[in-house]
Amino acid sequence: MTLYEKSLLLADVVGVVTFVVALLLLLRWRPEISSPGRFFLIWAAVWLFEYYFLGANSYIHMDDEGDHFIPYYLNLIDHHLGGQFGHRFAGGNDVYTGLSPSIQLVSPELVWLTYLPVWVAVLLHKAIVVSVGFWGGYLLCRKTVKAEVFTSIALAALFTVSTENIISITYSIGSSLTFLPMAIWVLVGRSEERRYWRYAIPFAIVVALYLDPTHVVEAMFTGLGLAAIMLRKINLRVILSLAFLLVAELINWGEPLYGMYLMSPLTERGGTADLGPISVNRLEIAFQSLITRSAEDRSIYLAFGSLLILWLNRDRMAGRWTVGVAGVFITYAFMILFPFQMIGLGVLSTISHQYLLLAVTALMLLPLARAAEAPFWNKVKWRNAGSGLILALAIGMLASFKVSVFSNLLYHGGQNQYHGIGTLAATDWRPKQPFRVITLRVRDLGPEPAIAYGLYGLESFDVFQMLQSKERSAYYHAGILKQPSVSGGYDPRLLVDWSRWRNGLYRGIGEQVSLNLLRVANVGFIISPIPFEEDGVELVVGPDHPPLTKFDRKSGLTAYLADRIDRLTDFPDMYIYSIPRPYPQLYAADRIVYVSDTLPDIDFIKRVDAGTSGPGRVLVARRKTSDSLGQADGRLIVESFRQVKDGYAARVSAPNGGILVVNTPALPFWHAVADGRPLQVSPVNEIQLAVQVPPGAREVLFQYARPSLKDGIKGIFR
Repeated sequence: MTLYEKSLLLADVVGVVTFVVALLLLLRWRPEISSPGRFFLIWAAVWLFEYYFLGANSYIHMDDEGDHFIPYYLNLIDHHLGGQFGHRFAGGNDVYTGLSPSIQLVSPELVWLTYLPVWVAVLLHKAIVVSVGFWGGYLLCRKTVKAEVFTSIALAALFTVSTENIISITYSIGSSLTFLPMAIWVLVGRSEERRYWRYAIPFAIVVALYLDPTHVVEAMFTGLGLAAIMLRKINLRVILSLAFLLVAELINWGEPLYGMYLMSPLTERGGTADLGPISVNRLEIAFQSLITRSAEDRSIYLAFGSLLILWLNRDRMAGRWTVGVAGVFITYAFMILFPFQMIGLGVLSTISHQYLLLAVTALMLLPLARAAEAPFWNKVKWRNAGSGLILALAIGMLASFKVSVFSNLLYHGGQNQYHGIGTLAATDWRPKQPFRVITLRVRDLGPEPAIAYGLYGLESFDVFQMLQSKERSAYYHAGILKQPSVSGGYDPRLLVDWSRWRNGLYRGIGEQVSLNLLRVANVGFIISPIPFEEDGVELVVGPDHPPLTKFDRKSGLTAYLADRIDRLTDFPDMYIYSIPRPYPQLYAADRIVYVSDTLPDIDFIKRVDAGTSGPGRVLVARRKTSDSLGQADGRLIVESFRQVKDGYAARVSAPNGGILVVNTPALPFWHAVADGRPLQVSPVNEIQLAVQVPPGAREVLFQYARPSLKDGIKGIFR
């Protein structure tokens, strides 16, 4: 068991002990908590502690939002040239489909990060999460179930710690999910009030700003629909309000949704989904997924525990509320099994439907509120005994999360990675021509690869994308990674292989990855927290002292722990190694080799690796492109080029023409013109695009022009 795994076990132990102590104290003192406002201020101060106690060096969940979303937002704010195509992201990527949420019509997170320091923007984001979650849970229980103040406070606190998604993974999931209790109260519970639309419409608009369609929209609408059944509020107003919420959602998120719709068939994720008819195998997979996902969510246990109490007490609500909770699982099974491709929406089969189960986190509040005040608890001779148990559980879960958070902080480091890595911030080692970097990810030493492009202005080739082209995925996993087992799935990050660590050096990086295929993809540097043996790479800059690795714990635990604490405010510098002769982002080909159209992708990539390993800039292309590409001409010269909005602009000298290449995947949305004349774009080297430049051409412009939502709407009415 690793030290980090031990810390997670410690978190569970601390949570259980805290729960027991809190319960005993509450049973002894029997407090009457009647001020939700005062309780919330104390609860929020503790809940938010890790996001403000070190200021600019405070905590951020590096495995998810710290590596993915904060860098992505900052890249869009500080480095994106506008339009659909992002140059700095994963070797060039559609920014609307790279991550979700990201650049919907109105993005609160982009606003906060534009005008506030990063740590303040993170703190504000988290404050919104805990505030909306607490008051939504409180009002839902207090106003719809008519629970007592103590009970409503306890359940509101419990909701804010009911899942890691609301604690740590808030940018993609938690900030949307936290609106569900309040949405049930506003859109369903108040549907019979006179002034319903005065607050229902503005609230639905606010929800649509946060409601990420790829993660939580299914949970939101499932939760609202089932809550209407549980509360007997199925009426025209509820139906219309949900319709309005859907319209607001489509307006705010229409552009990225349409982009994902067009991009999905071109990606590994969208192109390999099981879209076949329902079979025994698919039923087994759906059932296994249901069991696995259910076991991961604590709120499911709480929901069924409360329903059991209601049934034992023969509560009149038990039947209807059981139907409501069970409806979540029925809906989940339906979404997994339904053959969306039969109605032309096969892309919906690739969505992560497991997040739908998160609807239980809000729906459980209704039976829990009823169960907490059941006659069963009168035997304890404290009318708040049931609520006290729930509050003690919330306190125990909060304590467990705190231990887990601070273990993560010591393990990964915090937001100091965003501004404290001197070698990444330095510019004296950087070439003038655009280049890309890749990061050796050592989880306990950092940094995450997205930090380089989001915070330090570098172009990261290995960052995670929600949707990436099939060609890029194949190039990376079947070509660059020589050990697929080190990093699997859709994750392109290069993970450390500790078997290569010997005598204080990381040895044989060229055996783990193809340095040649990296240089072909314009990757000029490897960022690493540990020193390399210089076999095929050359040290450019590095820290004054080597890091203390996990192996140093055995010989000097005290020094190791002191180093971990010091890293919280003074994150160590990185080693930066150069890869010789990287291909530019835009270049003239010296030679082209044509291969069979039927050659499998893996074999094609091997031909690329072999063909480009020698001198010159060589292209490998399939025979079907020979009519459009022709032959290379060594006299074609790229005099200059620059990155422009949605593409590249080059000035060339082409007395006899030649092949001009852009080092980015050849998606069908690319177009090229030479002196205003259109050129045919063809794929080469698996992840690049090329054109044959006419003799005498001077200006060549490459532009990424994926149809917009407006174009799609126009197409419907033609």
